[in-house]
Amino acid sequence: LAYNEANATHLRVSGALQQLILAMESLDVEMGCVTAAAGVSMILKERTMELLSVPSQHQIVRLLVEALTCALKDRPYPAYSAVFYDSWKLMNALSNLALSRAGAEMLVKSGFLEVIRTALNTEKDPVVLRFTLTCLMRISDHEIEQ
Repeated sequence: LAYNEANATHLRVSGALQQLILAMESLDVEMGCVTAAAGVSMILKERTMELLSVPSQHQIVRLLVEALTCALKDRPYPAYSAVFYDSWKLMNALSNLALSRAGAEMLVKSGFLEVIRTALNTEKDPVVLRFTLTCLMRISDHEIEQ
């Protein structure tokens, strides 16, 4: 629902955001922690990092980067599950994190640039490539060094 701006606004106003943050923080695959993390990123966009606690900031980056790493290899995340995520949705969520300097810095520190390199070298889906390039451009806007 959060991929549409009007829906994202309704989710912010309805209080659903707090429930998504709780689901993300649970780290419970059954509760959809990765989907919740993507939803939080889609709802908050460039304000994600400033509105989350520091532990939640690290958690959202870790969940999305790990899930994308698996998705790019056509593997489930977590490995013991049968849950497969769409690369484009994860890359889109990560590109929203890169809108802010704090998010871009966390992505770079997490090793995410290597994931971007993998996506650019192996991905054939034009939608994934578009979000990958968007994410890379947003990170480069902040002139962050490794």
